[in-house]
Amino acid sequence: MIEILAEILSRLRPLIMVRWLAVVAGCLLLWIVINYEPLREYFAMRDNVEANRETNARLERQRNDLMKENEALQAGGFPAEKAIRERLLMIKPGEKVYMIQTTPTTNTTETNAN
Repeated sequence: MIEILAEILSRLRPLIMVRWLAVVAGCLLLWIVINYEPLREYFAMRDNVEANRETNARLERQRNDLMKENEALQAGGFPAEKAIRERLLMIKPGEKVYMIQTTPTTNTTETNAN
């Protein structure tokens, strides 16, 4: 009798495990469906973290450059005058300004070959 019960239990054990796995999988699927929007927002925010870190690094470099420029301008002298004149496009009386513009050049050997 005990042997028969042991055999029945050994046959039922895989069915019970499959049923429990199905219940757990169903609960997990239900949880995902219910929380779809918050999960989507979470992954979108997680993807933005790296872009925000790069932006922060760029802004930090820009801030450092501006602080160095500010220190140079406060010190005065030629660097301050040069920076102001370049930024505001100002010239001294009697000074001549030459604007050099570069234009793209074509390769003459390629145009002559055609």
